[in-house]
Amino acid sequence: MTAWILNLKNRALSQYQGYDFNSLATLNGMTLGASKDGIFVLGGLTDNGAPIECSFETPTSDYSTPALKNIPDIYVTLSSSTGRQQVDTPAPIRVKTITEGGLVRTYDATAPVYRGNTGLSGQGGDGFYMARVRLSRGVVGRYWGIVVENVNGALINVLSITPVIASLR
Repeated sequence: MTAWILNLKNRALSQYQGYDFNSLATLNGMTLGASKDGIFVLGGLTDNGAPIECSFETPTSDYSTPALKNIPDIYVTLSSSTGRQQVDTPAPIRVKTITEGGLVRTYDATAPVYRGNTGLSGQGGDGFYMARVRLSRGVVGRYWGIVVENVNGALINVLSITPVIASLR
């Protein structure tokens, strides 16, 4: 089964695949899935012991310029808190870039380049860090899409994605 969830605030659409449920519900803050085998609580950091993979893709953009461009770096700001506990080390992330014609390149984030305070200490943690992702210099395109994914099931909370745009003549 594939479940589609629409965030009404920002109109973001999420897709959940691989569920063998005939219905989903939220009750007392718990997400439940029902199948012919019973009712299951959806939660935790693993899927029956296996790491949970997650990813999301930004809309394709020309970043308000029709010129060909290169993106030498992407800065990804992540919360260093899981909402339940403070995390001492950054969660590993992988970034993929997609240019027109379907060219996909994959990059791993480097160590954090900045750590700071979100000012949200009453909301499950006060830290954030910014990871720098260095991209290939030879990839150019007008339209770019960015995919962020976790590595080995790491829990990630992405706050922002900031590509560095280098317009070409």
